[in-house]
Amino acid sequence: MRHEVGEKVRMTPAEAERYFELHKQEYVQQESVHLSEIMVSIGAPAPSAIEQGGVQPEDPAKLAAARQG
Repeated sequence: MRHEVGEKVRMTPAEAERYFELHKQEYVQQESVHLSEIMVSIGAPAPSAIEQGGVQPEDPAKLAAARQG
């Protein structure tokens, strides 16, 4: 399809811009955000955790405080 159509259709950047300006309303979309995850920090890792790859054991008190917001 690219070969069959692309060989016959030629459009300059100016023509593409002109088309866009004339059809701008067709490209308008309402802004939106879709969250799939919300991450909440419970503080910086302890220095010993940084040495072990940044992983620290879960602190139940910090987790409970983060859940309450």
